[in-house]
Amino acid sequence: MRRFRDVEHRARVVSTEEIAAEDWTLNISRYVLPPVGADVPPLPEAVAAFKRALAEARAAEDRLRRVLAEDGWLDWPVSGGVGAACVVVLAEAGCKTQGLPGLMGRM
Repeated sequence: MRRFRDVEHRARVVSTEEIAAEDWTLNISRYVLPPVGADVPPLPEAVAAFKRALAEARAAEDRLRRVLAEDGWLDWPVSGGVGAACVVVLAEAGCKTQGLPGLMGRM
């Protein structure tokens, strides 16, 4: 006979009655839950971090849009098959096949 044992946050020995109560579902998360707490920040802290990251992303998009507009990249229609030289910014896209290294140096 094998002797099974629980391993905290990894494995748990359950009876067939408990499995039946879970409608015979063998999904591990029904029986073993990951630890909660240490790596999960409080909600106000998480919201503040999200807002900071969102503001940084929007500022980066604004800088990219400004550089693309200054160099005329937003004046060109998007076309298929241009490959890596095509830069797409959200819905307002522009594409040129030259000047990409210079553009990247300005970001």
